[in-house]
Order: sequence, then structure tokens, then C-alpha cells
Amino acid sequence: MLPLFRHNWPIKLASLVTAIVLAVFVRRQQDTISTTLFLPVNVPPRPGYRVAEPAPGTFVRVNVDGPAELVRAVDNDDIKLVLETQTIGPNRSVSVPVEVQLTERYRDRLVLSWWPRSVPVRFISDISRTMQVELTAINQPQGWEYAEAPRVEPASVRVSGPANVMAQLGSVTASFARELQPRLEELVTVQVLDRQGRDVGDLVQVEPLQVRVLAVQRQAVVSKPVPVQPIFVVPPGQVPVVTVNPPYVQVSGSEDELARLYFVETQLLVLPQRQKQVERDVAIIRPGAGLTVQPSQVHVTLRVKSAP
Repeated sequence: MLPLFRHNWPIKLASLVTAIVLAVFVRRQQDTISTTLFLPVNVPPRPGYRVAEPAPGTFVRVNVDGPAELVRAVDNDDIKLVLETQTIGPNRSVSVPVEVQLTERYRDRLVLSWWPRSVPVRFISDISRTMQVELTAINQPQGWEYAEAPRVEPASVRVSGPANVMAQLGSVTASFARELQPRLEELVTVQVLDRQGRDVGDLVQVEPLQVRVLAVQRQAVVSKPVPVQPIFVVPPGQVPVVTVNPPYVQVSGSEDELARLYFVETQLLVLPQRQKQVERDVAIIRPGAGLTVQPSQVHVTLRVKSAP
């Protein structure tokens, strides 16, 4: 048996070592996986310039290879795109190399490959204007009016964009809803319109983009003429003849209250016994706490005649 193992032992030993090496290699290959991540290309704008290229939605495809437990743990936050754009002048497109960097804990432990290797970058010089914000109420609640004129804070915004767009600017508006309440305070996103009333907000930059709308409201005061109903007492068996001057008074208040008001009454006027006539200025009884009456009193003449 022993001579059998000693026969060609160098070859057998080499075969054993080779088998072990292959086993280790295969095991490592089985523990290595690959994944693909898509990283957005974000070029920070420079003061006075707007990023024209790359277009929004441009991505770099990054392939990550390495040990399975590391590849499964890596995400977009662990990979950084680096583009050197500081030396690029305005109004010309430059192909900028894309560099991809891993965070420190994955560096030298994962293998990266990516595409594209470069992206076009172009800055456009912008024109800026300060524009007043125009307020627009999208509804008009019935029976309400402004106690104070609505205002906006800040009253103006700075609009920046390409010269051809800026030349056609018409207005900056803030639209708000008028709620049925005394005080309004609403944060509103402004809208930039050209001279034809088209929204060009996607073509310009606005600072600030939102403004605060403030307004004080109250229920609208309206008025209408209302007939006067005198209240009186005459002796039994007598026929009253009443004259009221003026026969109508002007009552002011909210529309809801006035809609339910059909007449107003006076304070009581009494004709004493054996007296044929009484003439007096009589106060109007106010029909509601939120209503005012003009004039506040009327002249009432009360006389009687015998029943036929």
C-alpha cells in the first residue's frame, strides 16, 4: 500500500495543491456579486448663471463589484460623483470628465465601473429683475369685504433667467383663497407669467419662491328700506288712525340678517282716556345687535274716532 502512495508522489502533491487553490478561487467567485446603481448628475448653479446642460434627469450608471455582504450594503449615499466645473465659462458646452468616489469604508474593497465617462456642461448667463407681486383672489365670498387691503410679504421678488425669456415677462402673481374668516394668513407659491399670460416658471428662477398673503375681512354691510310698524294702545271701542313719518327707515347690516327682516317696531305709544290725539317722536326698537337704524326715531301721530 505504501509503495502505491510513493509512486509519482511529486505529481500527486502538485495535483492536491492545485485542487485546493481552485477550490478557494471558486469559493471566492461564488461570494462575489455585482449590482448597478444610477446616480443623478447635479451640477450646482453659479451666481448669475443657470445650468443649461446637463438636462434634468441625467444619470450616471455605476456598476459595483465585490464581496456579497459589501455590495448588498452599499447605496447611492456611499458613492459620490465629482465634476470639476469651476473653470467653465458661460454660454459654451464643455465635456467634463465624471469621477466616481466611494466612501472611506468601502474604498479599496469594491470595484467600480461607470458610464458615461463624461457629460456636457453649459452655463448660461442670466438677467435679473425685481418684480412686484400682484395679488389675485381665486374666489369672492358673498357677503364679505376687506376691512384692510390685502398685502403680501415680501412685496417683490427677484426673477432671473435667459434674456429672451426675461424680455417677455409680464407679471408675478400670488393667487390665494378667501376663507370665511376675519383674518387671512396664507403661504403662497408665486407664478411667473409672460405678456400672453403663459406660465414661464420652469424657465426662470425666483427668489423667494413663496410669499405670505395677509388680509383682514369683515362681513359686508348693506342696507335696505324697512317699513315702520308702530306699537300703540287706544281706549276700548275707539278706532285708531295712525300716521308715521317717515314710514320707512334705512336698516344696515349683513345680508343674512337683512334677508330675514321685514319691518321694525317702535316703542309703545299709549293714548290716554278721554284724549282724542297724541303726537310724539318715538324711538325705533333695534331689530338686532348687528344692525343699525337710520333715523333712530320717527314721528307718530295717533288719533281715534268713534266706532260706527
